Amino acid sequence: MRSMICASPRFRRWRRSAEYRRAKRRFPGGYAAAGVNVSIPIFNGGLFKARESEADFRAKAAAQNVNDQANRVARDVRVAY
Repeated sequence: MRSMICASPRFRRWRRSAEYRRAKRRFPGGYAAAGVNVSIPIFNGGLFKARESEADFRAKAAAQNVNDQANRVARDVRVAY
């Protein structure tokens, strides 16, 4: 695999570039790096509580709409009879 990468014209061009020489001077020998991003929502300004409340209110509104529709149907049946 390494021979295929080294044999590619693109790699050979990069290897002759000044950028490669600068990188080689900057990081002599073996070089390795790792990075980690951690996101812990400790202080979220009550976001999760607000979302929970919103979902609860939306569920109550939907239940009220169903109840209102049932009352309208019952009223229409009484009026039509």
